[in-house]
Amino acid sequence: MFKKTTAATLGSVLLGLSQISNAGNPADCPGDAAPIIVATNGNVVAKYIGKNPESKYGDVLFLHEVRDSSGKVLPSPKNQLLFNNQTSVPGQTIDLGTFDAGTELIFRLVATSTSGATYTYDTGQPADIDGLPHAKVTDLGAGENQVDFEDLPGTPECDPANDNDPFTDLSFSFTNVVAPSPSPSPSASPSPSGSPSPSGSPSPSGSPSPSGDTISAADSFLSYKSKPAKVSGKTFRWVDILGNSGTAPVGKTASLANPASVARQRINSVDVSLEGYELKKGKKPAIKKLSVSNDLGDWTVKPLKPKRILSPASVTGKGAPAALVLKNQGIVDDYVCYATKITGGKKKLKGVTALLKEKVNDAGRTYKVTKPTQLCVPADSNGDSASIERRDTFLMCYGVKPASGKPTKMGGISVNSQLAGTHTVSVNTEEEYCVPSTATAR
Repeated sequence: MFKKTTAATLGSVLLGLSQISNAGNPADCPGDAAPIIVATNGNVVAKYIGKNPESKYGDVLFLHEVRDSSGKVLPSPKNQLLFNNQTSVPGQTIDLGTFDAGTELIFRLVATSTSGATYTYDTGQPADIDGLPHAKVTDLGAGENQVDFEDLPGTPECDPANDNDPFTDLSFSFTNVVAPSPSPSPSASPSPSGSPSPSGSPSPSGSPSPSGDTISAADSFLSYKSKPAKVSGKTFRWVDILGNSGTAPVGKTASLANPASVARQRINSVDVSLEGYELKKGKKPAIKKLSVSNDLGDWTVKPLKPKRILSPASVTGKGAPAALVLKNQGIVDDYVCYATKITGGKKKLKGVTALLKEKVNDAGRTYKVTKPTQLCVPADSNGDSASIERRDTFLMCYGVKPASGKPTKMGGISVNSQLAGTHTVSVNTEEEYCVPSTATAR
């Protein structure tokens, strides 16, 4: 995903998905991409069906943005990571949250070729840039639609001389949505080999199909400075998604970040916090620049030296903290956080506020969001890059301060973290607002 592109690389091409059923040669490449519209007030659940085993592209699906029935873009959710065809398991589901009837969900597929070129396909665009459809929507009945993607630009698989079927590179479905119009018959929408058909056949052979396993979306976090608690004798043998690694002693605790409700929205994984520790003797990564996107905007980021480690933790105000359970949670990995230099995008955020509610400030409080401070990337604390589960869930952190009143102070907080075990810390001021983000190498 982070392979550097050259000047000859096509680069990032935005290919919109529209309701085009006769683009190119309709006899060779039929298909339509109806918008995904919420049917009734309630939750929408996305399910990963599978991929074409012959597909060589890395495909990542996001809930890009949400529009109300009048077409107005809502402030959140935005760029919410859903599925990755390299790591997602067929049958895996994600609850996207509660929406009003008539809401349009705009989904984005980012396809990365073997050469490092990326192609981005969105629902909600007026037309495909290559004049051909790249998705097919099938009504499965009972308010469920199946979407099948073709990830190659120009859809060469639609060529009659090519034996491959189009629209088989990544397939997923959604509940509580309006049937597409026109609605192709199930037989007109081939699924990846072995993946479920509308009649409900089994998942791809050899792949586990967990029944009822719903993986939560990643939360935003409000991070506090914590009073030092030494982590003696701890060494972090880290490797991260940027390819950087090292063995370094872990210093004192530096921060405690709790999952936060943003604008009073639901917290997905309320029991998973992140404890931060000072990282010493880290080195700069080989990757020099990344494009980072999230609810607050888009940035070009130069990662500098790593300065902090974040480890999943359970937190309680009194008594012993509960056992840490990470199965199907939004955040499951350790993170290495890099100091950053912003080379593109706003270096300071003016007039940006966030209403955040979490375990320490459970009544909610409004904060001024000031500037980007660090980029946290998925990592593994035992030096095993294959153990990193959510490889596309980054956290971009921004400085915050209360819009009014004094910073928050609280003592006697019990923490049970993956890295340091059970101990007690105090927090003395709000420090950062960390937002789930996407990142690609430039």
